[in-house]
Amino acid sequence: FGSADNPGITSLAVFDTHLYASTLGKAGHGTEVWRCQVCDGSDWSRVVDNGFGNSNNRGMNSLEVFDGQLYLSVGNIATGIEVWRTASGAQWEQVAAGGFGNLDNVILAPDSSTAVYRNRLYVGTYNSVSGGEAWESCVLAYLPALTR
Repeated sequence: FGSADNPGITSLAVFDTHLYASTLGKAGHGTEVWRCQVCDGSDWSRVVDNGFGNSNNRGMNSLEVFDGQLYLSVGNIATGIEVWRTASGAQWEQVAAGGFGNLDNVILAPDSSTAVYRNRLYVGTYNSVSGGEAWESCVLAYLPALTR
């Protein structure tokens, strides 16, 4: 995606007629999210730059469609995992931060760290201090409550 600061794609998702790709950002360069419709190399556009303005939002991340929105869970080595969502694909809002209240939840669990099961969104964490955790989000009117 035009820069050596994006050495890999960590997640792909289809949402609202677009293919989305999230990148693995190097130190000092946060996760980016790109999207396309034709996807032949001519129409990729960046919709998230530098980890939502926080270069520590990088590393393993995951895209998942849930309840009509696209969610991005992203590791943050300084302040813990964050979860963001969008209904439009371009405007994003933060729905969870601070590693779900445990700053040792700094990255997502490798391989399939988010999933939708029985109308709930699950996010799995990697935590070398107190062990991995799985968090679930119930469907609420506005902001899902993330619980362990």
